[in-house]
Amino acid sequence: MPSPAYISVVPGAGAMSIALIDPDDERRKEVAGALAEFLGTVVHEHDCFPASLDDLPKMLDQHYDVILVGLDSDPEYACDVVENLCAPPPAL
Repeated sequence: MPSPAYISVVPGAGAMSIALIDPDDERRKEVAGALAEFLGTVVHEHDCFPASLDDLPKMLDQHYDVILVGLDSDPEYACDVVENLCAPPPAL
């Protein structure tokens, strides 16, 4: 497997934006550090789940190419967050 330094996004496509949501500081920092080793990635850490699922759009107000959600700290609520992220947008 090639070294992370040689893996990058498609040239000219810009940086890959990654949101990392995990209340576990140690695990979040470890994952963020591993992802940051890849050229062309920008990792945005979120240290808590939104207080309400209605707050999720505000928390993720910018476009992310990838959203990673830590499931271990509160599996039920984390799955609700994932379900909300995967839901189709409301009809206008």
